[in-house]
Amino acid sequence: MKLNILILFLFCNSAFSTVAVIHSLKTMTKRSGVVLEAEVLSQDVFEDEKGRIITLSKLLVKDGLKGAKTGEEITLYQIGGEYKGRVMRFQGSSVFSPGEHIILFGTPYKDKIVQYGLGIGKFKVIKTHRGGEVVEDIHDLDIARKSLSGIHFFEAPKPRKYPSLEDFKNKIRSAL
Repeated sequence: MKLNILILFLFCNSAFSTVAVIHSLKTMTKRSGVVLEAEVLSQDVFEDEKGRIITLSKLLVKDGLKGAKTGEEITLYQIGGEYKGRVMRFQGSSVFSPGEHIILFGTPYKDKIVQYGLGIGKFKVIKTHRGGEVVEDIHDLDIARKSLSGIHFFEAPKPRKYPSLEDFKNKIRSAL
């Protein structure tokens, strides 16, 4: 009986979060059509014909690592956002803000790009005295793990951290 309650608790708890598979940088690089270092310039939020809130973030490519050219502007397409007092968010989805310095893994979508995975594929570049540190930006994601006894459980992943922007970009380049 206690085991059934534990399993029910785990599944109910995960029902309120997004469960994701965290891929290695090598896998993300190979599967992504676009990998870029960028600055978020601006956002346009509106309601589409289906009543969904859409957020378009304009990105200035600082370094086109794969599928993008340095200096070009690319539009990131996301379903969700805040519009006229309405909020539509998917748990686990990344939030982008003008002025952010990021590394983004994405996939081409029409004349735009979408993020690699829901809540996965965004890394923040944080200015440090050594240049830049890179930290994976994971919101309210959960990952599934299997214990030695075979029971699955869910936990919040630990964001990956890299002490150097250049070393991080070199890892991506070596995976190409």
